[in-house]
Amino acid sequence: DKLRITYLGPDKEYKGFNLLVDAFKIIYKRYGEKVELNIYGNVIPQKYKDGITLYGKYNYNRDCKSSLYPG
Repeated sequence: DKLRITYLGPDKEYKGFNLLVDAFKIIYKRYGEKVELNIYGNVIPQKYKDGITLYGKYNYNRDCKSSLYPG
């Protein structure tokens, strides 16, 4: 199983964004591929090798793929 952490919000320091990323990097060093951080917000979409993926602004039609609520 994998722990998936998702953040929806601005990439602003006063919102704790930098703290979240720094804390996640520590967790990733210990657990590796067993954890991932998905970030939605005012960011340029890209994937990092340390388990962090930036998706840009959240879009319900694109990003809501829950098997609990199909369609």
